Amino acid sequence: MFRTLYRKYRPKTFGDVTGQEHITSVLRWQVANNRVGHAYLFCGTRGTGKTTCAKILARAVNCENPADGEPCGTCASCRAIDSGTSTDVIEIDAASNNGVEDVRSIIDEVAYAPAMTNRRVYIVDEVHMLSTSAFNALLKTLEEPPEHALFILATTELYKLPATIVSRCQRYDFRRLTIAQLSSRLKYIAEREGIGLTDDAAYLLSKQAEGGMRDAIGLFDLCSANGADVDTARVVELLGAGDYESCVRAAVAVAKKDYSEIFACVAAAEEKSDISAYWSELLSFWRDMLVSKCIPGADRAAEYLELSPERCAALYGAAELYTVPTLSRHCRVLDEALVRMQRSPKSKRVIAEVALVRMADDRLDDSTAALAARISALEDAIAGAPPKTIASSEIRREPVAVDATVQTAPANVPADNVKPSAQPSGTPDNGIPASSKGIAVAAWQDALERIASTDARTGALLDGSEAVYDNASGTLRISTPLRGMVRMLDTDAVRDAIKRALASCGAPLPDAKIVFIPAQKNEKPDLLDL
Repeated sequence: MFRTLYRKYRPKTFGDVTGQEHITSVLRWQVANNRVGHAYLFCGTRGTGKTTCAKILARAVNCENPADGEPCGTCASCRAIDSGTSTDVIEIDAASNNGVEDVRSIIDEVAYAPAMTNRRVYIVDEVHMLSTSAFNALLKTLEEPPEHALFILATTELYKLPATIVSRCQRYDFRRLTIAQLSSRLKYIAEREGIGLTDDAAYLLSKQAEGGMRDAIGLFDLCSANGADVDTARVVELLGAGDYESCVRAAVAVAKKDYSEIFACVAAAEEKSDISAYWSELLSFWRDMLVSKCIPGADRAAEYLELSPERCAALYGAAELYTVPTLSRHCRVLDEALVRMQRSPKSKRVIAEVALVRMADDRLDDSTAALAARISALEDAIAGAPPKTIASSEIRREPVAVDATVQTAPANVPADNVKPSAQPSGTPDNGIPASSKGIAVAAWQDALERIASTDARTGALLDGSEAVYDNASGTLRISTPLRGMVRMLDTDAVRDAIKRALASCGAPLPDAKIVFIPAQKNEKPDLLDL
């Protein structure tokens, strides 16, 4: 009878379990020294070996000929448990048997001695699905079960379990398996099955499994279903995984602002697979570039990358085109786009293309952090001060409309070479130059966010508003989209909230007169042209 590969190669002993030595070594010692407890809690992500270790432990405690804590696998008890015919090892799926009556039936049976083995073992899978009443019914029995009873609880969501249940069990946390561990196991299975498996395909399968052995073997079983050898092209074709070369192409295209190549990368991704899968690969690639830039030395960075030498070389080549602030901002854009794709699956291609174009041209990034960095660079250029290292390396300077008292650079002259004309006399005590009428707007968006976080009503009323500060009269004019909002905003409490928010954002205006006016249609506010 045919069996899938993950069932065929399920470990039979503690020594066969991959990547969980911190758990299997303890369980083996307990069995060998007759120190097995009465209740265990196995928690961890899917496919990491929780149920497998539970079944091995059930065989080990009932084995007629154990060897150093390992089940022999040949005695009548081991064979019966392995085949699922033993009446003394009961496996329960709590996802479908989660009521209090199901637990009470276990409590009624637990008092009876085992029929053929030494211990009656209850394996409760996905135990977090039990109802509150079921947990309460289980508490007393779980704390003081009969000598012959052994409970093994398994869950993928530990936080859903009551603390009273967790405190009555020996808890073991199963770790995600590394790509190297998964790849090694896949190559072992491929060799035993006589199936060709390239190193790059094994890496790609292991990465898609996200730390789960069962998922990795299941994906390999899918790719080798027709008996053909498994290579990178086969994995990409069947699983829709993004190949590394396409990620490198996209990274280079974004850095060089090659829009034709950007759209070509998205089109190719849509033809090969679901764009969401490709986007996840792209986000992972940007993360790897960020790691390579933050950690000096390829040897040290390799500890966090888990890449082959060939892929490392391609990664470092693409990362040289970026700086850390840029990569950090791009990771945020990629992550936000992935969330939008999940909300609007029919618009995935548009979302992907817009996100990559925004990444290529930082002027299109309207986030608060990006705008603050650009404004800071513009202020430095206007004041004639040397620009900040991090901000200036990322800012694309454009001609701006400012007050007539400030000299601006011609379009063909770098902003770094701008020399200030005669400085206007005086600078107010609040640190805002008298020549910068719209300078308070640099912190206005941040101020709106702070107001909204503390006073939702005022934040909603100010949403979409614009601010202009006039040094000559000491007046901060705030224009609102709707005329009816002016009367609602015109209170001392709102004015105080605005001043506090601006002060916390680095633009204090303690003595300013705040005036609310309705925005005029087709009126261009006197602001810095961002």
